[in-house]
Amino acid sequence: MESHPLFQHSEVTPTLDEERHIAVKRMYTIFNEKFLPLERIAEDPRLFQAETEAMFMFDSSLAVKVSLTFRMFSNMLTGSGRSHHLPIVEAVENGEIGGCFALTEVSHGSNAKGMRTTATYVPETRQFVMHSADFEAAKCWVGSLGKCATHAIIYAMLISKGTNHGLHSFVIPIRDPKTLKPYPGVIVGDIGEKIGLNGVDNGFVMFNNYAVPKAAALDKLGGVDDNGDYCSPIRDPKKRFGASLGILSGGRVHITSISTNYLVKAIVIAIRYSAVRKQFGPENAAEEMPVLEYQQQQLKLLPHLATTYAMKLFSVWLGELHVTITINNMIGVEDPSAAARGMELHALSSGAKPLLGWAARDAIQNCREACGGHGYLKGNATLAVPQWIGPTTHHRIGNARHNCTINKIKSVQKYPLILYILLHLPSTRLKPSEQ
Repeated sequence: MESHPLFQHSEVTPTLDEERHIAVKRMYTIFNEKFLPLERIAEDPRLFQAETEAMFMFDSSLAVKVSLTFRMFSNMLTGSGRSHHLPIVEAVENGEIGGCFALTEVSHGSNAKGMRTTATYVPETRQFVMHSADFEAAKCWVGSLGKCATHAIIYAMLISKGTNHGLHSFVIPIRDPKTLKPYPGVIVGDIGEKIGLNGVDNGFVMFNNYAVPKAAALDKLGGVDDNGDYCSPIRDPKKRFGASLGILSGGRVHITSISTNYLVKAIVIAIRYSAVRKQFGPENAAEEMPVLEYQQQQLKLLPHLATTYAMKLFSVWLGELHVTITINNMIGVEDPSAAARGMELHALSSGAKPLLGWAARDAIQNCREACGGHGYLKGNATLAVPQWIGPTTHHRIGNARHNCTINKIKSVQKYPLILYILLHLPSTRLKPSEQ
């Protein structure tokens, strides 16, 4: 990245199209190098996190594109799909197709049970008919969907024989891989320019009675047979619903790491600047004092430095836990504690994402202010960091809020952690009737 001409930072602000183009070019350059194969990650899970951190430090749009187009898409296929979905995984790994993930709709985000996209099974043709009732049912804010993705993992209500069996995931072809033109019955587009992360082409998609094969269902946790009868290894609908969304833990783990990386970058810039910037000093002194010597500046920055260390240690541990669980699942390692570890990961990631995002948002703002007027200069990367952090938190206030807004409203996301504590701590354990 240091020597490749495509990875040189530009002093000129690119247009929206230029940002999109360079992000895609960088993504495929990283992809084609294949310098971090799965075998190496299996040997040392920390390598995966180190590579992701390096990409985020350099270009957050690049890191998001790589993660969404290849990694998260493949992980969800292997985690929720069956053996007949492996050719799709291979196509992704060969760079023949690109994927994305679509849960959020125009009218619903955190309320996943309120999603309105439907997948109605037709036994006569052994097909699912995907349909969006209106624009409020459109999938939106889908990273990599605006211009590039050829396939999408769509969360939709599975309907069979007149019964709604709840939210299920489907791998749906969106565009022709050769022409990138959408298939008939698919309406797809770009949501336009954002406050930050403009190298990522967030998009929307709607379906107009779009028929896909029955094999499109990622039905490891539940689905219909050829006749349309529903079956699942998890009988309790609530537990099945929780398990289906638990697969999304990887995204939340990823965002805790992103928040930490943004804070690392900002705190280093602010403290180094404070160490070299000099103002005032004792009377008759030959030199002025570095502003870092002033107690007010120390109180502004050093508590956030301590927070950075704590966040870094936690996010590394959480990332290693997630990678280990994912790899064990992919290669079929039998782990008696896998279910319990998965529940713990779901709870911790649900709580950590908002808490670390909020901490990073507030700390980065202080770092920018600590740089004085230079904090407003584009060359000072602390100004850009708040722009990035917005997306990691999804449609709330701006990019230092991107992290505080990316997967719906973060305060809502703490609920799985709260419920986990109530269910597992002896002093607060809920009775079955209270659950």
